[in-house]
Amino acid sequence: MGFLFSMFLILYNNFFSNFLISTFSSLLEGTKFS
Repeated sequence: MGFLFSMFLILYNNFFSNFLISTFSSLLEGTKFS
C-alpha cells in the first residue's frame, strides 16, 4: 500500500511541477510579446 501511495505522490508531483512550469513559461512569453 505504501509503495502505491509513493508512486502516486511521485506522479502527482511530476504532473504538478510540469503544470506550473508550462503556466509560468506561457506567462513569461505573454509578457515578452506584449
